Amino acid sequence: MKFEGKINLKGNPFYLSLDDINWIENTIDQMSLEEKVGQLFCLDIGSGSKKDLDDILKYNTGGVFIRMHFKSHNWKICKYLQENSKIPLLISSDLECGGLFGAINGTWFSTQMGVAATNNEDYAYKLGLVIGLEGTAIGFNWSYSPVLDINFNHRNPIVNVRSYGDKPDLIKKMAISQIKGIQECGMAATAKHFPGDGVDDRNQHYVTTCNSLSYEEWKNSFGSVYEAAINAGVKSIMTAHIYFPGYYYKIYQNPDINQIMPGSLSYELNTKLLREELKFNGLIVTDATGMVGFKSLGKKEELIPKCINSGVDMFLFARDRKSDFEIMFDAAKRGIITEERLESALYRILALKASLKLHEKKLNGNLIPPKSSLKIVGCKKHNQWAENCAENSITLVKDNQKIIPIDRALYRKILLIKSGDFNFITWKFKRLMKKVGFKIKSYNKITHITNKNIDLVLYLFTESVASNRNNLLVNIKKIGGMEYFADKFPTILISLANPYHLYEFPRIKTVINAYAPFPIVIKTLVQKLIGNQEFKGINPVNAFCNIFDSKL
Repeated sequence: MKFEGKINLKGNPFYLSLDDINWIENTIDQMSLEEKVGQLFCLDIGSGSKKDLDDILKYNTGGVFIRMHFKSHNWKICKYLQENSKIPLLISSDLECGGLFGAINGTWFSTQMGVAATNNEDYAYKLGLVIGLEGTAIGFNWSYSPVLDINFNHRNPIVNVRSYGDKPDLIKKMAISQIKGIQECGMAATAKHFPGDGVDDRNQHYVTTCNSLSYEEWKNSFGSVYEAAINAGVKSIMTAHIYFPGYYYKIYQNPDINQIMPGSLSYELNTKLLREELKFNGLIVTDATGMVGFKSLGKKEELIPKCINSGVDMFLFARDRKSDFEIMFDAAKRGIITEERLESALYRILALKASLKLHEKKLNGNLIPPKSSLKIVGCKKHNQWAENCAENSITLVKDNQKIIPIDRALYRKILLIKSGDFNFITWKFKRLMKKVGFKIKSYNKITHITNKNIDLVLYLFTESVASNRNNLLVNIKKIGGMEYFADKFPTILISLANPYHLYEFPRIKTVINAYAPFPIVIKTLVQKLIGNQEFKGINPVNAFCNIFDSKL
C-alpha cells in the first residue's frame, strides 16, 4: 500500500479487506490527473435537470449533494447519476430529521433536540435507522448528520433544535446511537460542524464565526463529544467556517492573528488536532464553500487549494464548477497541491466508497435499489416511531398558573397568535383544536378583544433555524404585544421550534416546547393540551436562559 502508516484502511472507520484496498489502488493508478481532481469535489446538482446532471458528470466528481424533493424524483436522479458515473458516487444530503430532507414525503421523524428531550437514546438510534433506511432506498449513501454542536449560546441562530442540546454527556450518548443506526444501513454518517458551533451567536452563512472556548474548555466539551463519535466509528467529519483560536494559543503560545484560520482552511485544526490528536482516520469534508464565512477570507484561487492542503479531503459545492475545477486542477498540476496530498485525499474518498461496498454494488448492478424499495420511505412503522418520540419529547417547561390540561369549559374561546412561516402547521393546529371542542379566533391588528369573546390567549411560535437567518427573535410588533395580552388574559406560549423564547418573554406563566413544526408533533401536542397524554419530555437545554424572572 502506497500510504502505509499514514492511512489505516484496515482499521476504524473503514475496516477494508485486501480486495477493497486493491480496488482503491487500481482505480487511482488508472486515473488521469483531471479525474483525480474531480474526485475532490462534492457538487450540488442544482436544478436536477439532465443538462445539470450531465455537466456535473463530466468533471468526474467524487460526490453530489441532492436537495429535498419527492422520493420518486430523487430516486430517478440517483439512478441516472450512478448509471452514468465511471466511479460510484457518494450521494449526500442533510438528512438530519429522518427521511425528510431526502424526500418531502419521507418520515418527518424529529429534530435532534426533540429526540434529546426523550432522554432515551433508543429514539436517537431509531432516528438513525429512519435516515439510513429511507435514504438508501432513494439512493443516498452519505448523510450529513449527526450535528454535534453544543448550545452554549441560546442566541445562536443556526444550531438550536438541530443539536442534542447543551449537555455534552447527553449529546454523546445520543450521537453514538444515531451514528450506529445510520451506518448499520450501509450509509456513512457525518459529525458536524467541527471544531464546534453553538458558542457564537452569528451565522457562518454570513460571517466567519468563532468558537471562543479555551483549549481546556473545548477539550472537556466539544473535544469529548468528537472523540466519542470517532471511537464509535463515524466515517466522516464536516469541518466548518468556524475559528478556534484556543487551539492556536495552545500550540503557538503567541500566534500571529493572521495565522488563525477557521476549520475549513486550517492545517492546525484538520491535521494537527483532528487527525493527530483526536486520531480521526476517516474522511474530512468542508461545509458549503459558498458561505460568506469561507469565501470572504480571500480570493478563491488561493482558498481552494489552501482548503485541500489543510487536510480536507472533499470540497463541498462550487461557486462556479468550471472555474473552481480549473483552479483545483492548476494547483495540482503545478504542485501547489502535492501529489502526496492529492493521493492521500483520494485514498480516503475511495476508502469511504469501498467501506460502503459501492464498488461491489456497481459491479453487481445494484448501486441503486429497485423503485419498489421506495415503499419504506414515509412508511407506517417509521411514522409510528416518530409519534412515539413526540409523545416522550414534548416538554412542559413551566405552568405556574396551573392551566394545563386546558379545561374546555373554562377556556373554550381561544385567541391564537402565531409567529413564523409554517402556515400549514398553524392551520393544522387550529383544525385539531376545533375538533376537540375549542373555538379558535386568529389574531389580527383589528381584532376586537374583550373578556367576553376571549378566555385564553395562545401564542404558537414556529420561528425556526434557517441558513438565511441572523437571529430567532420574534417580531413583537407583528404579533400585537406579548406582555399586554399576558397581563390581561391567561396566556400559554407554545414553541414548535426554538426552545428559548423565555429569553424574550420571561413572564409568560405557561410555556411548552415541542421542538419540531411537524404534523405528528401537532397531533400529539393537542392530546397533551386536553389531558389525554402526560407531558414526559425533559429540557435538553436551559430553557430559562439564565434570566432570573423566567421561572416566575
